[in-house]
Amino acid sequence: MTFNPLRELRRKLILLFTLPVFALSACTTVVTSLHAPSCFTEMVEASGLQEPTPHAPLPSEPSVGAWVTYGNTEGGQLDIANADKVAIVGIGKTCDRWANEAKKKLEKRGLFKRIFG
Repeated sequence: MTFNPLRELRRKLILLFTLPVFALSACTTVVTSLHAPSCFTEMVEASGLQEPTPHAPLPSEPSVGAWVTYGNTEGGQLDIANADKVAIVGIGKTCDRWANEAKKKLEKRGLFKRIFG
């Protein structure tokens, strides 16, 4: 077998260009924080749900009817506070769903786009 310098050069060039590609493909990970919105804090702040629900005002007269009205109003405020908690959980689930969708979109892309895209 004879020595062929062109063949050796071609072998070295192939090795030179394939090693970085394999190294880059081994180090690629799906980073959803770059592609998914950081929505939870922004949405909660925009909705005003982090504000405390105020209590009903205490009755000004000592009659039974005033205290019954106060109890009913305080119960309504509790309903508002519970609705805020349900809304916050809904926002959290929506943000998780968006992050998972972004991750799936990134994982669907080909190897070339994940490395260079």
